[in-house]
Order: sequence, then structure tokens, then C-alpha cells
Amino acid sequence: MTTDFSTSVGPNVGVYLNTPFVSTLSAPTTQSSIGFYNENSGVYSITPATLSFTGSLSNPTKTYDGTTAATLTTLNSSAALSGFVNGQGATYTAATGSYSTANAGTGISVSATLGTGDFTTSGSGFSWSNYSLPTMTLAGTGTIMPLPVTATANSSTMTYGGTVPTLSGTVTGFVNGQTLAGDGGNATWSTSATSTSSAGQYGITGNVTLGSPYAGDYTITQASDNATALTIGKADLTATANSATMTYGGTVPSLSGTVTGFVNGQTLAGDGGSATWSTSATSTSSAGQYGIAGNVTLVSPYSGDYTITEASGNATALTITEASGNATALTITEASGNATALTITAATSSGVTTTQIVPEVQTVLGFDNVVTPSEAPASTASSGSSPSPVPSGSATPLSSSGGTTLTVLQPAEDGMTGEGIISYETVKPSKRP
Repeated sequence: MTTDFSTSVGPNVGVYLNTPFVSTLSAPTTQSSIGFYNENSGVYSITPATLSFTGSLSNPTKTYDGTTAATLTTLNSSAALSGFVNGQGATYTAATGSYSTANAGTGISVSATLGTGDFTTSGSGFSWSNYSLPTMTLAGTGTIMPLPVTATANSSTMTYGGTVPTLSGTVTGFVNGQTLAGDGGNATWSTSATSTSSAGQYGITGNVTLGSPYAGDYTITQASDNATALTIGKADLTATANSATMTYGGTVPSLSGTVTGFVNGQTLAGDGGSATWSTSATSTSSAGQYGIAGNVTLVSPYSGDYTITEASGNATALTITEASGNATALTITEASGNATALTITAATSSGVTTTQIVPEVQTVLGFDNVVTPSEAPASTASSGSSPSPVPSGSATPLSSSGGTTLTVLQPAEDGMTGEGIISYETVKPSKRP
């Protein structure tokens, strides 16, 4: 008599009682095979099914991190188990292996011993205990690539024609507590710019030397900002006007000046440039000080290497003096006490013979009068009337040497008495002879 277990899902691996008595055992169950049977007691056991393993590595690669850990995935390794029953199975997912060295290189030995955790299972009633696992070892070679470290230059500036400054920077990206200096390395910094380089931006390069034993574990990269880390600014040129003078009413003189600050043996004329000088002053401008501006034109190839500034003294470089013989001052004398006269006298001892003084209306109590030296006391007008206009031809030359004075009188008439001058306006000499 035989009993066939192959048509139904059998129990898991183990020892079982109260089973059907059989005289002959047939093929294994769907889980495994019956490994032992006692006819008298009805005891039998189910032993694990044996699985087979195949696997390989496909050059697992990583960047240097200072460790020997190898991360295995389905992209760089493969593993398969066969021998599952009843539609059950397991699929390889990932594993962790080891490189034979932590240093960067190619063809480095890599190995990994897999476990059940490196697989995902499928099928009803799946249990790893129902199977006998083989040794699951992967072996092959892999690659550890050097780790990039970054050389970052510190920003620096200089002026066109000046000296290239001392350059500096940092090197970052080391792992496992390693440092550039600690491993015997060093860095220097350089630029292609020189004192003759035009104004603009230039690169600074980090020249990094790595020390043993990690020289092969890193590669050097330049920070992107290194390409513009050095800025050369324009040099300042100063336009300095030569001092000039003119007399009021005269012709504006020829103006001149100098442009200084050129570097590298350059000159304004030698580079085809030019400078003109101008002022806002004219022959009708009042006496005083005026600016002279330098109008500088630079030409290629150095026009972009300089900026033009005006010397501070340019703002007052042109002086216009009063015309020769003009009064530099007038004395206004008010009579003491109950004043009835205001006297205006030229103040220069050398005499002012060409200055024309046009007296302005002086207001006195109750009357408006204008009197010139050639006139008798003027007729008066009652208070509140319009001031008397200056008569035609009343402009009077003053000469202190001749004792000429201009007197404004307040005569007493119509029963009134003079009560003093209560206000007056300054009489100004005309500026033009």
C-alpha cells in the first residue's frame, strides 16, 4: 500500500504523529521529502529542501570615503536561488560587501556573503526554515574613484598698474578627519594677471599638492567662482587746471592744465588722448572765483583702464578781478544828531575817476529826495507820493582825490523841520567803466 503526498500542500519541515500508515513512501511532498517513517507508530519527519545558488559582481564602483564598505545593488551584482517548491521563491535585492582596501583604485577585490535578508520572498506559506541554504558568496573586482576636493580662492582686488596682491584660499572636502596640512600637503595660489593687465576680472588658481598616503584618493577641482576671483580696478587720473586770472569785462584767457596718474609708462599724448579746458565764466561774469574743468579724452587700448577725476582746486582755478580803478569800498556816513544829510564817499585814496555812481532814492521822514552834487537841494514831495525818479544824466563820477561826495538832503520847508534820515539804501558802483 502507498500514500502519495504530492497532490496537496504538505506540512512544514518537522516530525509529525498520527499520520496514515503506509507500507511504501512515494515522492516527496510539495514542501520537501519525507525523510523518516515509523510504520508501527505512525511517526514521520519532513526535511528541508535544498536550494542552489549562483551569483556574480559587475565592477561595483564608489567614490573614496575612507572605508572598505561596498554597496551592492542589482545594477552591479546578481544573485539567484533555485530549488523552491510549490510556487515559492526569493528575489535578490541588495547586499553589503567589502573592498580589499579603502584606497582609490581599479580592479580592487570585492567580496560579499549574502543572507536571507538580501532577498524578498514570495509564495503562500513561505518559510526559510523549509529550505537548506547553500553558501551564498559573491566575489569579483570593483573600483574606488578618487574624491574631489575643492580649491576655493579668496576674492582679491588690485588697481590697474599696481602690484598683484598676495593670493590665498581654502581646500575643502577631505573625509575621515583628513586634512591638507595634516597629510603633508600644501596649496599655493596664482593668477595670469599682471600689473599691465587691463581692468576687469581674472581667475585665481589653487595649486594643490596632496601628501602621502592619500595622494591617490583625491582629485582637485577649482571652485567656479575662482574664474573671476581677482578684480583689477581702473586707475585714477587727475585733471588739474592751471590757475588763471582775468579782469571783469575782459576776455577769458586760454586755459590749460595737466593730467596725471598714468601707469606703465603711458601718457595722454603718447596713447593718442587729449585734454581741453573750459569754464562757465564769461566776460560779463562778476568778479569772483570760477571753476575750470578738464575735458579728457582717452583712446584704445587703455581707455577702459582709467577713470577721470577733477582736482579739488579746479573749482576755484579762475579768478575774475574788478576792472582797474573801480572802487573797492564806499563809505556811508550819517550825520550825527538830528541828521539831515547822508554822505557817500569813494574810499580809495588813489581816486576813482571812472566809476559811475547812480544814486538810488533815499527815504527820509516824510520826503523822497535824490540830490546829486551838481544840483541844489531837490524839491520835495509830500509823504506817500512816489519816489522821484533819477533824473537823466544824474549819474555822477566820484573821485576821492577831488573830494567828490554824493549827498542826500532832507531840507526843512513848508513849515517842517528836518527830523533825521530814518533809512537808506547802499549805493553800489557800476561794475563796468
